[in-house]
Amino acid sequence: MLKTPAGLTSSVKAEGKSFILQTEFIAHPESVQNAGRAAVPAGRIITTIAVQGQVVHRIEKVYNDAFDSEEKFALAEKAVKVQHISLARIVAARAKEFLASVTEITVSAEDRLGLIQGVARVTKVDFAEPLDSAEPSVKGNPILSHIRTVRDLVIAISQNTRLGKLQKAVGALEDKKFLLTGCGGSTFLLDLRDDANVSAVIKELEKVKG
Repeated sequence: MLKTPAGLTSSVKAEGKSFILQTEFIAHPESVQNAGRAAVPAGRIITTIAVQGQVVHRIEKVYNDAFDSEEKFALAEKAVKVQHISLARIVAARAKEFLASVTEITVSAEDRLGLIQGVARVTKVDFAEPLDSAEPSVKGNPILSHIRTVRDLVIAISQNTRLGKLQKAVGALEDKKFLLTGCGGSTFLLDLRDDANVSAVIKELEKVKG
């Protein structure tokens, strides 16, 4: 297997943000240098700069020098390090310019809940609005069609036991498992998959809500 110069990853803190820099050497095995000798790969040195999960800058430089000896290999690794450190210094000095490229992305509570393993469907429930039984989201969904009954049961349990106000309720209706929970100021019904591990779902739910 072709040995290539090692990459580098580091973070730079500036303007209250953490910038993640990653530099890697991408070799081109098909490139042939120094005719008459063994094939020696050229490559590219690529550095990406990310902040808040978004790539805000990418620089790519072609590296044409052979590294068919330990000395030349060390020079290639040095080139990776030089590019990485150089860009880290630029980020530290001009952080505001890079932050200007960051797009504010808002992930809804519904989207976050839908990513939990074991959740088949997420439905936002507004108890103040009447449900239209003809809607696809309600039709054929025994849980949603009886959601007010479920809500009344949860309230009854909260008011007539020592459990206090319930933050979530787990149950099953017609062999369909579900979880009713509040998140981001709204109430959501989570239809669970048949093979869902309820304990694991609740554990991930706490992370989402936290």
